[in-house]
Amino acid sequence: MPSRNLGTSPNIGVNHIYLDPHDKVYIEDNSKLVVLSNNLTYEKNVSVNPQFNYICFDDDNHIYVMKDNFGQNRIEKTLCKFDLAGKLMCGFTSFSAGGYQKIGGLTLTSEHEYKPKAYYCIFSENIYYSYNFEYAISKFDLGGRLVAKFVVEEKPTKMTMEEKDHIIQRTKRQFKANVPLDIPMEFPSNRPYLSGLQCDEKGRIYAVRFKSILDNSKGFILDIFANDGRLLYSSKVPYFPKIINKGTIYALDTYRLDKDSDLSYRIIKLTVKNYNLMKSEI
Repeated sequence: MPSRNLGTSPNIGVNHIYLDPHDKVYIEDNSKLVVLSNNLTYEKNVSVNPQFNYICFDDDNHIYVMKDNFGQNRIEKTLCKFDLAGKLMCGFTSFSAGGYQKIGGLTLTSEHEYKPKAYYCIFSENIYYSYNFEYAISKFDLGGRLVAKFVVEEKPTKMTMEEKDHIIQRTKRQFKANVPLDIPMEFPSNRPYLSGLQCDEKGRIYAVRFKSILDNSKGFILDIFANDGRLLYSSKVPYFPKIINKGTIYALDTYRLDKDSDLSYRIIKLTVKNYNLMKSEI
């Protein structure tokens, strides 16, 4: 699986940059998306909150993203469909994402790899969705109706005290005593199953297996499914896949030029050998 470095850029806090089906560019900017034309001229802002939530598009340029609903003590996240004006069109499914605390005008939560999260991708007229504490893939039509649910039978793995302590100490370093560390530090009893979900242009579904934050080994395991939920392959890739399309995997890799440099990232392009020989169904 050869790779190619496509360039570098300083890390400016952007989690994702997106292309829609018409090659317009969407850039996260806190509580909105900035929309650029395919020649990178500014067009408009869309008022959805993409922070920490992945976004995908259908062929009609509708936006699919998790919407945060703040209750008295908990945040509920709902997978929603928006038009390009930011108008809510429908909701799909929800989960509880943990507690939060308000300090002044700030809403603080403990963001870490073991929190409840959802992953989703679109192929044709369906969106595939997975909640990371259940190894199952739900298939919805684009109007919000559940079509099917594929469940993978697998025993959960306990989260260790070492993993919890690593997250607590890292959070303390990040806040650097600027705010009190009494935000809700909630941890699950078990590790998540997944940390990503992708579709390729043939409708295959790539579930990225969760890896412990204490695991320093290189690479990520992909379980590859047909779009009817049947497992086709398990494979390992050297970088976390952000986009999988037409035999190419795009990934981000962070690095520092030296110990005093700011964190930067580079885009890695991986070419999948024998891609055209991979099965799409059993």
